[in-house]
Amino acid sequence: MRKTETEVVLIAFSFVFLSVFTLSGNKLVIEDFNSTHNSTAENSQISFEAALHNRTVTSNSPGVIQFSLENDGEPVNATTPGFYPFGAPWAQHQNSNTELLLWNKDYKNEDNYVAVGENSMGVQNIGLRKELGRDQTFRRNYSIMKGESPFGTEWPTKTGRYTIEESITYSKPNSTESEEFQYEVNFTLEKQNRLARFLDQ
Repeated sequence: MRKTETEVVLIAFSFVFLSVFTLSGNKLVIEDFNSTHNSTAENSQISFEAALHNRTVTSNSPGVIQFSLENDGEPVNATTPGFYPFGAPWAQHQNSNTELLLWNKDYKNEDNYVAVGENSMGVQNIGLRKELGRDQTFRRNYSIMKGESPFGTEWPTKTGRYTIEESITYSKPNSTESEEFQYEVNFTLEKQNRLARFLDQ
């Protein structure tokens, strides 16, 4: 093979190599994921769990976090704003004013007291009260999005540490006393740069 042909092959290989790693690196990943919960009741029958179902965030495939609320005892009435039972959670960046909305496609359902417009979304502050039955578990999947949002803007993709802090008020039927259940979810959003990792090896 002549020198010029060798150079062409090397250039083509380099272009393909860089293109693959560039496309592979155009991702965000969710790292250091954890959740906690506590209640004002000494022996709370309500428990919360957050599970990471998809840690990679791209324009075509969002990151997915599943929230679960479980009642291990008698039926209770849980009161939450808007989207039952977890509302529309916002993740607060720990080192800036950036807030990241966890998305659910059912926000657009008017029955959930959530209004989605072209440039904004509003959640009713009126408490939504529903029964959580004996030994019942309620689950919701939330997405961390990348690319264009339903509001005509780009989803914020600022990397760093995020925290979600929310609460649910619940009471037993025919009881005038209520308890507050608080939960927290933490995660780090990072860029996935495979080329940088490869070059460091």
